[in-house]
Amino acid sequence: MNQNGNKRQVRDGRFGVNLLCGGISHAVKAGIALFLTPFLIRRLGIELYGFYPIALEIMAIVGLIFGLLNSTANRYVAVEYAGARRREAREYTSTVFVSCVVLAAAMLVPLGLLVSFSPRFLDIPRGAMGEVKVFLGLMLLAGLADAVTAVFGASYDTSNRLDFRAAQELTAVFIKALLLWFLLSGVFSVSIVGVGVAILVSSLVGAIVRFFMARFLTPELLPNLRLFSFAALRRVLASGTWYSVNELGGWITQGGFLLMVNIGVGSEAAGVYSLSLTASRVFGGVMMTLAGVFLPTAMRKFAAGDREALCADIARGQKLIGFFMLVGVAMAVGFLKEFLSLWLGVGNTQLLRLLTVFAIVPMLSVGTALPLFNLAVVANRLRRMSLLYVAGALLGGGVALGLLFLTDLGILAVAAVSFAVRVLWYSVFMPFYASRLLEVEPLRLFLPILRSYLGAGASVGVIFALKSVCHLTSPLAVFIAAAVSLCAVLILGFLAVYGHPRERINLKI
Repeated sequence: MNQNGNKRQVRDGRFGVNLLCGGISHAVKAGIALFLTPFLIRRLGIELYGFYPIALEIMAIVGLIFGLLNSTANRYVAVEYAGARRREAREYTSTVFVSCVVLAAAMLVPLGLLVSFSPRFLDIPRGAMGEVKVFLGLMLLAGLADAVTAVFGASYDTSNRLDFRAAQELTAVFIKALLLWFLLSGVFSVSIVGVGVAILVSSLVGAIVRFFMARFLTPELLPNLRLFSFAALRRVLASGTWYSVNELGGWITQGGFLLMVNIGVGSEAAGVYSLSLTASRVFGGVMMTLAGVFLPTAMRKFAAGDREALCADIARGQKLIGFFMLVGVAMAVGFLKEFLSLWLGVGNTQLLRLLTVFAIVPMLSVGTALPLFNLAVVANRLRRMSLLYVAGALLGGGVALGLLFLTDLGILAVAAVSFAVRVLWYSVFMPFYASRLLEVEPLRLFLPILRSYLGAGASVGVIFALKSVCHLTSPLAVFIAAAVSLCAVLILGFLAVYGHPRERINLKI
């Protein structure tokens, strides 16, 4: 009994440390990103800045290809490791690493051709074609470095040391920020190539740190060429394929739509649209950090067959992520006008505000449904869900394309369709799909999403009511109003998410 109690205390303590370190890491990363965005816009201009998120989306395509190997590798390694099958776990790390190296070498030529012919499918200003090509090449090399060494990150999950992952990510982010400031501060000729150099160097540093962390945390899992297994490769590809297909659906509604704006409207409009996605990327990082804290324990409980404990973790994850998303989205929507004015130094931001609202409101659905998606990953039940998501995203893409060329809505049409696809998918389909895996009533999984929306709506109403009686004529007044609003939103959010009697998911056993 005492040993079990001690183990539970250690796990709870590790959970708290992981959550704290992950939160600090993401807060710092988000702060740096918010500082760098106006800096990059001032130095590069809105047109060239727009190619930075476009490059990130092209890198995401490369990530989808490598996701065939990397996406579920951690799942297999963690499950085998939790079952004390060290050799099998090392087979997976060895197989995935060797396969990624081979795949990266095979992709060098097609990626080079992609960069060379990029002016054929992207709207690039005539005088910037050369530097944009070099920039895209550097970004793709950074993506390859991340993809090849991603399997070393399995050591963080298997050892449940997500605080080390946070430290590694922070190291890379600080190096990137310092290099960007140095290369674009005016010491050298200002060019978007400097952004590519900073990203590549930070990715290489992150890859090196990731390797040495794996060597320190789980040296018994380091790759060995002799342990390469075609059987392990087939299993990883079988599940990784559907994970990548699912990620393709998500990419279509964000990266694909961004490229659609660049091609259909122009590079300047793409710059505005990409800027509107900044807040949603920040929220995406928050929810991924929070969901990642629950993943190691979920893998262990799944491996142990403890379904009741797994369900409890999912419910806890939905509430925690839903609470943070509620607070963040409500504050962002309520003070969006003031924030954009202070952040970018411009007053006429009506279009940008509307696009940003379209981008961040669905994060309430995405964040609260993320533990349900992780359940499908852990249970290796992604095929049907992934195919339906891609089908829905393609249908939405067709609607957006038609509205873009047949109406005068422009980028608003693209943003509205992206909004609708994500809300419907994560608010309606995901709870029903996960309820079948858990054998519970769908309403149990849908309620946390509904509560997040209701709490966010009430919070935004309170913020606007408070602002209507205040004179926000200075940054100090905005700060005071935001601080008071935050206190109110925290209370409303807690009542919306946690204010009901504690519910358990009743299994149909």
